[in-house]
Amino acid sequence: MDYTTLITSEHNQKPKFSAVVDLLANGAADIAAQILSLPHAFDLDYAIGKQLDIDGQWIGQSRTVSDVLIIGFFGFEDDIVAEPFGEEGNAAIGGRFYEEGEPFSGTSVLSDPEYRTILRAKIIRNHYDGTAQEIATALRYIFNAPAYIRDPGNMGLTVVVNSGISLVGQSLLTNFDLLPRPVGVSIDKIIYSHLSAEAADRATATGAL
Repeated sequence: MDYTTLITSEHNQKPKFSAVVDLLANGAADIAAQILSLPHAFDLDYAIGKQLDIDGQWIGQSRTVSDVLIIGFFGFEDDIVAEPFGEEGNAAIGGRFYEEGEPFSGTSVLSDPEYRTILRAKIIRNHYDGTAQEIATALRYIFNAPAYIRDPGNMGLTVVVNSGISLVGQSLLTNFDLLPRPVGVSIDKIIYSHLSAEAADRATATGAL
């Protein structure tokens, strides 16, 4: 709102008076509008760049990670991750060619989508209640993917998750300790399948957990 339009006819022809009103009233309104925009700017779903970095400081997770390869290599050898052939310019599809002598891991600076995924996982871990169901809930929150957990009772869980997760998402799920779980319990296997939300709910209801 332009508060100078509210100046009465007695004073609206005085430029200095109008300038003072504009400076004080409109300036305060601009500051108030900027303050009101902060929750959206730092919302995890919308924050980008430095705003996401600040979210990371609040949550307790750096954008820089060590000893992790985000995208696997395309290749056939046992010691090379056998990702499908990649697409130039799209890191979310397939792997890339391995160059001789190239390390299999290193320090990476996460892009905004990757970093947002890690931050969601960190939030879930900070509020984990210790149940297997919460792991499936975590996957739905982190990747928006249906999932359920198989618990054979040997302190090792099998995660069954929808295969629609991108290769980058699968790499994050494999290489990072993303999923919450009780101390002493391991994630033994991650299975990607054409799992629907209905199938995941049905598996949960029938005791697959």
